[in-house]
Formats: sequence, C-alpha cells, structure tokens
Amino acid sequence: MGMDFIDISIDEGEVDANGDWWDQPLGWSELLTAINSRGAGDFIHVGCDAQFLVDRYTFSKEFEITATGDETGPLILKMGNIGSRIDSSLSEETWWPIGDRPEYFRRSTYRGVNFFTFQGDRYFLEGFRARNYDTAATFTQPQSGTKIYQSQLRSCRFGFDFKSTVDDCEISGLVSKNVTTSLAIFRGAVTNTRISDISALNANCEDGEAIGIRFLSSENDNVTLSDINIGGQRDHYISLNPKNPYHDGSQYSAYTQGEALAIEGGTNFTIERFIVWDTTDRLIDCKASAVIRHSGGFFCKRGITVWGANSRLEYCFVGGVQQFGNTSGTAFLLLGDSCTLHYCSVRFDSRSTSECISVRKGSTHTIEGGEYVLPATKPFLRAASTGTGIATVELKDVVINGKTYNETVTLNSSGATWIAQ
Repeated sequence: MGMDFIDISIDEGEVDANGDWWDQPLGWSELLTAINSRGAGDFIHVGCDAQFLVDRYTFSKEFEITATGDETGPLILKMGNIGSRIDSSLSEETWWPIGDRPEYFRRSTYRGVNFFTFQGDRYFLEGFRARNYDTAATFTQPQSGTKIYQSQLRSCRFGFDFKSTVDDCEISGLVSKNVTTSLAIFRGAVTNTRISDISALNANCEDGEAIGIRFLSSENDNVTLSDINIGGQRDHYISLNPKNPYHDGSQYSAYTQGEALAIEGGTNFTIERFIVWDTTDRLIDCKASAVIRHSGGFFCKRGITVWGANSRLEYCFVGGVQQFGNTSGTAFLLLGDSCTLHYCSVRFDSRSTSECISVRKGSTHTIEGGEYVLPATKPFLRAASTGTGIATVELKDVVINGKTYNETVTLNSSGATWIAQ
C-alpha cells in the first residue's frame, strides 16, 4: 500500500494587471500526477485549505482521474478542503436569499466546467468538496464497491453523475446547497447500493424540471435510501402567484417542477426517512416496487406516487399539497396494484386540493389506520385516468376528519370519487 500526503501550496503573489491574486497553479497539477500514479489500495491525503481561492488554473480545468482500484481494494482519496472554482467579493449570504444577485453570479460561474472525471471503477472518496462547477464528479465506467463519504457540494448543476452501472456502492454524509439540477443521477442500473445521511438546501429551485436524486434505469435492484432531507426556499414559491426574482420578475408556478426522488423502475427499493419540504412538484415518484417508511413532506403539488405492484407505504405523511395549473393536488397516487397505506397521514387545509388519494382503475388497495384531515367537500378517493376496470379500496380503521371508517369503496370509472360522509 502506497501513501501520499499532498500539500496544495499557496503562493500569494501581487495583484497583476488582470486582478489575479494567485499566480501559481496551487499544486493542482502535482495532485493530479500523484493520484494517477497510484492504484488499488493506495492512500492519498490532500492537506490544504483551498476552498475559497481564486485560481485561474481550475477556472477552466477538468481533472481526469485515470487511476483506479480493483478487487484487492479501492484507490483511497481523502480530499481535504479543496474544490472551489471561483470566488468573489460578494458572499453567497449577500446575494442568495434575496434573489437580486447579478445574472453572471447565478449561472455562468458554474456552467460548462466540471471538476473531476473518474475513469476507473473502484474508489474510496472522503471529504470531496466542489463549489461553482457544472458537475462535481463524473464516473464514466461501471462502479463496483465505490464509497463516497462526507462530501460538500455548493452551487453546482450536477453533484455526482454516474454514467454506467453501479453495484455495491455507498454514498453517505452529503451536504449540499444550490445544486440546481440533480444531487446524484444514476444513468445505468443500480444494485446493492446504499444512499444515506443527505441534507440538501435549495436542491432544485432555480430552473425547474430538477430532480434531487434520480434513477434512470428500469433494472435497479436492492437499493436503500435513508435519512435524507431535501428542501428549498419557501419564500420564493409559497404564494399563489409569486414573482421569481431570478427571471426578471416573471410569473412562476408556486413550486418548481420535478421530483425530490425519481425512480424509473426496478425492484426491492427501501426508502426510509426521506423528508422533503418546499419547492418541488412531487415529493417521491417511484416506478419500482418499494417499501417506503416514515417519509413524505410539505408544500408540493403532489405527494408520493408509486407505480410498482405490492408497494407498501408505512407511517408516511403529506401536508400542504395544492393544485396549480393542470397538476392535481394529491397526497398519494397509487398507480400500481395491491398497494398498502399503513398508518399514513395527510393534512389538507387548502381549498385548492383535488383529492386525498388517487388510484389506478382496475386496481385493488388497502388503507390501514392513519388519520386524514381534508376539507369536507373534497374527495378522499378518486379513480385516475390510467388502467381499465373497477378500482377497489378497503378501508380498515381509517380516521377521516375525526370519524373512523371500515368499508370497501369501489370506483367504477375515470374521475369517480368517494367523499367521506
């Protein structure tokens, strides 16, 4: 096992005609050389504090990591406090909350330049930090056994972009702010993987159609997501007709488009304590068979949508759902067959809500326990436009507006509703 300790040197030269404070590459080339000269089981520790440096070298430089681990062990890289592409005399705290920052601070600082591209297949990354990049880290090859711990992402478009399959991997301890498109996107099948302990502020509130965590393949299997908190800026989007300060005062819908979690298919997903608040269209949109526990959120257009048969939601909650445009305000959408809601809860206090639960035609579902509060004139159940046949929902000790229901409800056609009396 080889070990390198790389010290990113800081050479503070005089301010030159171009206004640059640092006239050296700060050791970045040495870092890249050290990484790519190592391999499986080797350990590289970067000792520095270069997070807030203006650096011409990294302004347009993308680091390509060709070294990799193998079945004997990963390439271990502890990053230290590196990864800022650009800084300014304007702090984020000055321009971010109000929304009147200049356009070039909003987008151009991170568009078009990536930080790291990993071309191998097995890494152990700790302390990965990226600020003001388009994509913080791209993994071009199938990943097997890669671990990413204790990372920070700020003002990026993408966090981690996995271009191929992922197996037996783990992402844990991620903190992010202003990642505008996706914290993590998996373009190939993901298997035997764990994602946990993520806290993301302003995860998807700038340009719309943003996804917090996204699985694009339909071949995923045995994936666990737990202890994840994704939120946005309520003050920009909570009113019925808010002004979006980043788009010259143009009108925006009350919440941005997209999902905090989007799963395009697969089996054996376990989702636990996945909490979302503000600035998202749907909290969770899951096309895989899944068990979802203690998850949900507030202030959205739609709550949790499940498409997989035999999906089970336990102790999930949705509140503050509102209908905007042609998007119905619905807490739970059960679009698979034989789904179960076990002691879930909903609280609607808005007249713009469409219905509490929407179910696919021709499907059968069970709702066990739980407490649901909604306007008395709003449907508790509605038949969706998808599917064919009669939808059947069995209510077992379900409390709706303070009254307990034990009965079987049938919905015979698209749009058919059942209102608790």
